[in-house]
Amino acid sequence: RVAGGAVGSIGGARRRVAGIGQRADRLADRLGPGAVVLHSFLHGDIRPRGRKASVRRVSTPEGARRAAAAGVELLAALQSRGGWWTDWRAGRGGSDEFATALVAVRISGAPGAGPLVRRAGEALDSRLVVRRASNLRGWGWSAAVPGDADSTAWAVRALAAADRPHPGHDVRDFLRGHVRDDGAATYADDAAVRRYMGRVYPEGHGFGGWTAASPSVTAAVAAAEPALAEALVAALL
Repeated sequence: RVAGGAVGSIGGARRRVAGIGQRADRLADRLGPGAVVLHSFLHGDIRPRGRKASVRRVSTPEGARRAAAAGVELLAALQSRGGWWTDWRAGRGGSDEFATALVAVRISGAPGAGPLVRRAGEALDSRLVVRRASNLRGWGWSAAVPGDADSTAWAVRALAAADRPHPGHDVRDFLRGHVRDDGAATYADDAAVRRYMGRVYPEGHGFGGWTAASPSVTAAVAAAEPALAEALVAALL
């Protein structure tokens, strides 16, 4: 029944997808960093030492403000002196570039979050200088991983949230190189991800999912680069 309802009408499906996205955005905007912390607690990604995860329902504006304030306080404690947040481990280590960019964008505008976002923007800017010096393009999961469109799109948005200038044409061209007729892919080809993840997966494992267009990556790139947005939004619909 669920599957039939989802595919029964293309127009209806589009409206449902748009409605889900709008409700998710409204919830995230209402909770600010509280939404980020809630997601991280539920997935076990962020858990302060010695503290068990707990989730409480937020049903009033005042409750949302308290949740946001608690989220900012927690994220301030978790941010490194260099401006980074780190996430779960995968392959050869945890994420810092992707995690930092994502958190910075989601908490931007929340009371008290400005200094955290600015430190994150400075960290991402500095890392891009290092990557360029090593002939690497964009941002990735971490410094140990090749750049990808998803991480780069979130980093571009994080720099804007931190009131830092756009990183330049090379980053825009890098993102454009990941755009397909049906959306944007995480990696332009599987060579880079195969080198990184080859030791994690068994020999012969396919990486087509990394190079195929993804709705989440398509949306991230569209939000980061207005010049690419029209075609990418059309691909989502």
